[in-house]
Amino acid sequence: MSTIASNVTLDALFRRNATLRGDLRALHDLDGTSLSYTETANAVAHVTEQIAALGLPANSTIALLLPNGRELIVATLAVMRSGHLVVPMPVAWRKSDLVRACREAEVTALITTANFAAERLPELAAEVAIEVFELSFPCAFGAALPDGLLPLPFDTQSEPLLANTSLGNTPSPGIGTLEPSTGGVRLVLHTDDELLAAGLGPCSPATFAAAMPSSPRFRSRHSQA
Repeated sequence: MSTIASNVTLDALFRRNATLRGDLRALHDLDGTSLSYTETANAVAHVTEQIAALGLPANSTIALLLPNGRELIVATLAVMRSGHLVVPMPVAWRKSDLVRACREAEVTALITTANFAAERLPELAAEVAIEVFELSFPCAFGAALPDGLLPLPFDTQSEPLLANTSLGNTPSPGIGTLEPSTGGVRLVLHTDDELLAAGLGPCSPATFAAAMPSSPRFRSRHSQA
């Protein structure tokens, strides 16, 4: 393992790039929209503030029920900056699969979006939260959210009230992926060092595709029963 990257976090690298390349394009999303480093940094900082306001214990597990895109990257960086474990979950999973995975990972918060085609992920997240006792904070980007979901801002223009300067200075728990095991799934942790070595930096939505779990034991909600 490289000794150069051993004390560097994904969030620290992103903040460095945001400082050096503020007006340059950081993200080019699948819908054709782009965000500069400054815009992305503003969005990450605002989401970080909202996560901090939840008052979660350090190293809590936060699931991301988000499609590959700018919201996934912003949420991933914000969760890491907050000192929590990121666990991406496929948007195609059924409720029963999500409930099982959230219980296995001991998820305490979940972030999803209302901005994903015709899918009603917020309603699905609300149903999962009802069945998972530990999941106390289901959150979502977008408008017209169901009762029980906390709204998350996606503000790219204004600077946050807090600078988040005290966050992100130590390595986050990293990213957790769910792999099939006897009787269900198991949580596998990947540190910042592993992610940096694999090249999963905050460059484009496609770079996080490799971190998304894909288990044959789970059926898509669109597949035949």
